[in-house]
Amino acid sequence: MPIPNSFLDSAIYIYPSEEAARNGSGVGASGFVVCTEDEAGNTKDYYAVTNAHVIEGIARNAGQRVALRVNRHDGSAEVVATNIDEWTPHPSGDDVAICKVSPTHEWKFTHFSESTFLKPEYLHDQISLDTPPKAVIPISKTDDEEKWQEVHKIGVGDDVVVIGRYAQHPGRDRNIPAVRFGHISMVPIDPVEQADRNGFMQESILVECQSISGLSGSPVISQTRLDHLEKTPTSSSTRYDQMVLLVGVDWGHFDLKGEIAEIPSSTVRVPSGMMCVVPAWKISEILATA
Repeated sequence: MPIPNSFLDSAIYIYPSEEAARNGSGVGASGFVVCTEDEAGNTKDYYAVTNAHVIEGIARNAGQRVALRVNRHDGSAEVVATNIDEWTPHPSGDDVAICKVSPTHEWKFTHFSESTFLKPEYLHDQISLDTPPKAVIPISKTDDEEKWQEVHKIGVGDDVVVIGRYAQHPGRDRNIPAVRFGHISMVPIDPVEQADRNGFMQESILVECQSISGLSGSPVISQTRLDHLEKTPTSSSTRYDQMVLLVGVDWGHFDLKGEIAEIPSSTVRVPSGMMCVVPAWKISEILATA
């Protein structure tokens, strides 16, 4: 089933320099934009989001700039330069970082408000599923009577989509993100070791989905079904709506080791089809300190 076109506008590209961004270099990563809101639901500030390991990699190579490539309404792409010290990592070391940005009316992008972030209470408990749990999620901030709606939690088996930069074919004159489709395979129970980050134990959602280098920082999105019971004096019916949840940020994937029969003691990396995702509530934890 086709996904909303607005999903395709959620991805931005991250590069280690402005030149690399303009040229669409093969070296880069993915990202997206989120916003904070005031109590009335009005947008306060915008932030670019990607993995902390992307920013750390630029710093290790003595980079001082992080360049964002965003689409414009006129069909071109705009390069936005940021200083590396403008990026705020998670205070506990989780693999996510943010940078405040100021979008213009020329940007063509879809952002995620903090009210759409996945929270721990929205997830099924994978260990105990004795009763079908439900969660309360805000879907409207304009009508007090409809501010809170009940929706089934998401969990193992639920569909997700991943929108990000396909390094081998990212788009020449503008960002043309690739879409990966998958299912939640495991909710956070035991953390996943990040060998490339000194063995940091990253709380992660595992998603059955193909992932490759260049997709790091991509938004992982779920659409949940909202059931509205509509009653009249003579009958009742159920109306179904969709709500977007930002599940988290793709930080990497598991690889298996395979042997080449013709070459003794040789191994190759074989994708396992398992993507690792930093839960979206980790972004909220950074925003609380920004």
